[in-house]
Amino acid sequence: MNHPKYRLSILLLFIILLIILPACNSSTVAGTEGKADAKDAKAKFTVSVANMGLSNLHVIKEKGWLEEELAKIGADVEWSNHPAGPPINEGLASKRIDLAVLGEGAILSGINNKLDVKLVSLLSNGLYGVNYLIVPANSDIKEIADLKGKKIGVQLGTSHHVFLLKALKTVDLQLDDVKAVNLVITDAQPAFQTGQLDAWVTADPFAQIELNKNGAKLIASGESLDVVSPTFYIARGAFAKEHPEAVEIFLKVIDRAL
Repeated sequence: MNHPKYRLSILLLFIILLIILPACNSSTVAGTEGKADAKDAKAKFTVSVANMGLSNLHVIKEKGWLEEELAKIGADVEWSNHPAGPPINEGLASKRIDLAVLGEGAILSGINNKLDVKLVSLLSNGLYGVNYLIVPANSDIKEIADLKGKKIGVQLGTSHHVFLLKALKTVDLQLDDVKAVNLVITDAQPAFQTGQLDAWVTADPFAQIELNKNGAKLIASGESLDVVSPTFYIARGAFAKEHPEAVEIFLKVIDRAL
C-alpha cells in the first residue's frame, strides 16, 4: 500500500480533483446566472397600444397610468395613433400592435381575413355620434333613395362602411348602386366641402361641424335608423394568451380614466 507508484497516483488524482471541482462549480454558477438572466430577459416585454383618437386613451397616455401599472409586471408601453381601423388591422397582423380600439367594420374585416383578434370589452354600442350620412347645404338629395348613382365619401372596411350598407338596404339599394369613394375622414372633409362628393358618411365632431356651421343636411344617422355600431377594446389573440395580466391592467386603467 505504500508503494511509491501508488502514492504518486493518489497525488495526481488529488491534483486533478483540485483543478476540476472549482471549474465545475464555476460552470454551475455561471449556468445558473445565465438562466436567471434569460428568465429576467423573458419577463420584460413591450405592450404596443394603438389609439384611434379616443379621449380615454389620450388621458391615460397623458397621465402615464398605463406605464405606471405595467412597470409592475416588467413591461414597457409603446403608443401609436391611427386615423381608422384598417391600419390598426395591419398592425395587428404584423404583430406591431397588441391592444387597441376597433369598430365593428374593422373587426368584421379582420375576422374575414382570419385575423386573430379578441374582444376584451365593449366601449359603446355606437347608436349615437358614430354614423351620420350628410349632404351639402345646396344638395337636392332629400332621402336615402336619392343616393342612387351619387358619389358618397366613406372609408371602406370601417363602421361607416357597414352603416352605409345597412342604410342603403332600407331602400333596397346596394353598394354597387352608388359610387362609393374610399377616403379617410381627413381627406373626405375637404372633398365634401368643395363639392367633390354628393354625400359623406362621417362621425362626430366632423358631422356637427358640417351640420351646425356649414349648413349641411342630415339624411340618416345611427339614431334615426336605429342602427347600432359597436366599438370594442380589443387585443391581439396571441398577446392576450401570453400576457393576460397586461390585458387586465389595461382594462383597469381604462376604468380609472372613466
